[in-house]
Amino acid sequence: MRLVLLIFLPLLLSSNFSGIAFAQDIAQLYHAAGLGNKAAQWNLGVAYANGKGIEEDDQEALNWFRLAAEQGHIRALDTLGVMYRDGDGVSRDSKGALQWFRLAAEQGDTRAQFHTGLMYFNELDTTDYEEALRWFRLAADQGSLGAHYYIGKMYLYGLGVPEDREEGLKGIRFAADHGFALAQTLLGAMYQSAAEDLPHSR
Repeated sequence: MRLVLLIFLPLLLSSNFSGIAFAQDIAQLYHAAGLGNKAAQWNLGVAYANGKGIEEDDQEALNWFRLAAEQGHIRALDTLGVMYRDGDGVSRDSKGALQWFRLAAEQGDTRAQFHTGLMYFNELDTTDYEEALRWFRLAADQGSLGAHYYIGKMYLYGLGVPEDREEGLKGIRFAADHGFALAQTLLGAMYQSAAEDLPHSR
């Protein structure tokens, strides 16, 4: 399993382990994680999730992420949400995913705020556009392009808000202009549709 959102970072450990690449010395990483170092637990989870320096194992990744999350590691909280949402190393559980996402989102994590918004938008049994918009706005305020895109979609199609094409296109264009692929695709489709509706010159 490849967690696309995970980017290998230098270990954020205590001075005793500073600068040690986990791919080079899994034994020391295990030692730090076993002593309760949440950054080491997180990085060991990343190593297992991506098969870097150790055999890929979603279940082990989940276990180490959970240990880090229980100590408040923000990335681990959000990653557990992704794993519960997608069923990686654990049975798919939308409610469980939302719980993990919110724990990170409530501490101001942009990525988790966006993921929380997505859960309310289309990942739960019952859609809650009001909650989705609230979390998207929080994420957008911190620069989330995905959040700008979904806010735009909500206004464009009147999802939980009064339909407002101008406001909708504003959010979608902002995301597209900054490289968000889904926004670029939607704008392209809209422009193509508009062009096809124009009278053809003779």
